[in-house]
Amino acid sequence: MPKQIIQIHLQPNAKRDEICGEYDGKIKIAITAQPIDGRANLALIKFLSKRLHISKSSIEIQHGLTGRDKTLCITSDTDVKELLK
Repeated sequence: MPKQIIQIHLQPNAKRDEICGEYDGKIKIAITAQPIDGRANLALIKFLSKRLHISKSSIEIQHGLTGRDKTLCITSDTDVKELLK
């Protein structure tokens, strides 16, 4: 399966999990989890796996484990960027 690289701007501690649109050329995603002990990263992976209908193991955070701006590598046959719009 092809690997796709996407840029994410994560907003932790939000009111609800949702895709908010674009922010600084990246896809902005709000997550209710707090950015403590990697909880927001785990919640992001869980949210995306449900939204994209793929397994959590198909999503990998390549860069940005401790920051808001993240680079994700997603293994999927479908066009991920189109699904996240």
